[in-house]
Amino acid sequence: MNIDLPPWLNDINKDKHLIKLINLRDAYSSKKFKMLLSDRIELESMWITLKRRENHNSNLYFLRFRHDVQLSLVRSKFSRFSNKNRKMYASKISNKAEELSALLKESDFDDGIFNVMNDKDVFRLTGERDADELRLLQVSSFLIQLSEDAKLKGERTDTIQTSNSKNEEQTYYIRSLTKRMRERFNTPLRNVVAVSASVIFDNPVIDVPYVAKYAP
Repeated sequence: MNIDLPPWLNDINKDKHLIKLINLRDAYSSKKFKMLLSDRIELESMWITLKRRENHNSNLYFLRFRHDVQLSLVRSKFSRFSNKNRKMYASKISNKAEELSALLKESDFDDGIFNVMNDKDVFRLTGERDADELRLLQVSSFLIQLSEDAKLKGERTDTIQTSNSKNEEQTYYIRSLTKRMRERFNTPLRNVVAVSASVIFDNPVIDVPYVAKYAP
């Protein structure tokens, strides 16, 4: 499928690899991101802002924003939990995983599973560092990692929260993308968040004051 990019994305249009990446998936988040590639005039300033924020001449600004947008469209299941309930739920998962791990170690069911964790986690659990080799990991060891991850996630105070409302997906996107812009550029770039959200959710009400209200 061909994509006709607007003039302000000519640099992307010349990059055949990036064009292939845009067409790689047809998931919900990918469809939504493609809405930001139209020739709507308000999108020009958004893309120019992002391009200027990068300190080097490359197309990384495009890849990074694509990544941020798509992740902001995939809501965390914990987003509907209060901090108290999230911590309680995560603690329950952590304790159950640790308990099952201990039981498996004393049984004949502690078989190996293919490791899908990153190299840092493997090194911490096994003392080995070989990222190129698929290795088997005992189920009990995997559960210990799961227990630790659940505990850390429950203790985080920066989890994005939304209420159960008709605009919860929109609110989550605004809060998530604002957080990612602040982490990347040390500023919330509310104009970028506002333009992208108004286009993706087809909501002209979303502007900079609206974003500031829901993502202070």
